[in-house]
Amino acid sequence: MSNIFVSKSTDIESIISNVKLHAKSIPDDQEHFIKFVAQNGREFKSDEIVKQGTVLHDDAKTLAEYAGAVPKRCFQNCRQAMQMEDQIDADVQYCEGYIQYMENVQTILTRHAWILLDGYVAEITISPEILPDEKRSYCGVQCSLAEAAEIADMHG
Repeated sequence: MSNIFVSKSTDIESIISNVKLHAKSIPDDQEHFIKFVAQNGREFKSDEIVKQGTVLHDDAKTLAEYAGAVPKRCFQNCRQAMQMEDQIDADVQYCEGYIQYMENVQTILTRHAWILLDGYVAEITISPEILPDEKRSYCGVQCSLAEAAEIADMHG
């Protein structure tokens, strides 16, 4: 994950709006994607994250194990995990956008990919021991793998 923006705000929509206003503070290749997510995405808050000890958490672990999930390889991990969507009872969707988390006293916004299980965020790349659920939120676009490839072609 490469951090693209640091803010003191904790509201992801405010952060994205601020990033759009200050596009010079982000890499040129990220500007289009930020606008795309801001226009087409939605926020997923910490209460929408799969909780430990649930069936969905077991499904998320299964997907992570199948993908051979590697830290800092979220796009690869999630695309690989989607190959197993037919083996999971839950509705499995791919999401791409941004994760927001606190580091020291600053809020960090980083481009990221994750899986949705029955509409809940299933984080298969970042361990909750490294970044607890309550310290992160997500803003992104739910899409198929084909759509994700088109997004990558259009927005880097």
